[in-house]
Amino acid sequence: MYAWGLNSFGETGIREGAGEDEAAILHPTVVESLSGKQVTQICGGAHHSLAVTKDGECLVWGRVDGYQTGLKLDSLPDSAVIKDERGRPRILIEPVAIPGLKASVVAAGSDHSLAIDTDGRAWSWGFSATYQTGLGTQDDVEVATVIENTAVRGKKLNWAGGGGQFSVFTEPASV
Repeated sequence: MYAWGLNSFGETGIREGAGEDEAAILHPTVVESLSGKQVTQICGGAHHSLAVTKDGECLVWGRVDGYQTGLKLDSLPDSAVIKDERGRPRILIEPVAIPGLKASVVAAGSDHSLAIDTDGRAWSWGFSATYQTGLGTQDDVEVATVIENTAVRGKKLNWAGGGGQFSVFTEPASV
């Protein structure tokens, strides 16, 4: 896998410059942190990224101060994060798998994230000011959470997409 562009929050998966304003990876560069992970899908938000591996791991990295990665911040080892001047985690510098989520599809909005698990259930987390997580709240959602509401309950979803402040899911067409 290769990545390039803005890297202020380590969103490329490359340590170089992460945590510095205007940090950038100038040309396509091998992402060593994903070497050997057998990535089948990858996507990026404004300052965070997600990937699915062949084994269904949902890997996340990049900006964490808006819960973009769906992991409990206090569970992250110090070696995996860059902290801000107040000592709070700001950047997850290496890809980490979300526990309990075996993913088939991932999608990133600007500051929220989505996944469809191998059972076809929808998951979301992150910034939710305009209800884009689908969880019925304007509060940010810290950890990856199954969406359980009347719109998706009992459905086997197969795709997710996220925009700046909205999300979409699809289910297979019936024949």
